[in-house]
Amino acid sequence: EVFTDLQFLSFSGCRILHDNVLHSLKDLQKLEFLNLNMGSDKYDKNILISDAGLSSIGKLFNLKTLDLSGFEKITGTGVLANLGHMTHLKSLNLTNCSNVSAARLQELKQMLPNTRITP
Repeated sequence: EVFTDLQFLSFSGCRILHDNVLHSLKDLQKLEFLNLNMGSDKYDKNILISDAGLSSIGKLFNLKTLDLSGFEKITGTGVLANLGHMTHLKSLNLTNCSNVSAARLQELKQMLPNTRITP
C-alpha cells in the first residue's frame, strides 16, 4: 500500500521472478511502465513467469509500456486472453517469447491496433 502511486517499475536484471510477484502488483493501478525483460537470464530456472502471471498484468489499467521479452513459458493463448483487452497499451515487447506464434501475434495486433508490438 505504500507504493500504490508507483508509475515506473523495472525487474530487469532480477535473478528470481515468479508469477506470485506479478500477482502482488495488482494494487499498483497508477503503474504506466513495467519492464520484466530478463535479457540473458531468460533461461534461469528461477525465472518462472507463465500465463497465470499475465492475468495480474491484465488488471493494470494505466499500463502503457510492457516488456515481457525472454519469457518462454508464456503462450500466445495466454497473451491474447490476458492482454488482448489492454487498448491503453502503447508498447508491448514480446521478443524471444518463443511460445507466442506469428498467428497469435497477428491476432493481437488486430485486437490492439494502436499498440506497437515487438515480436
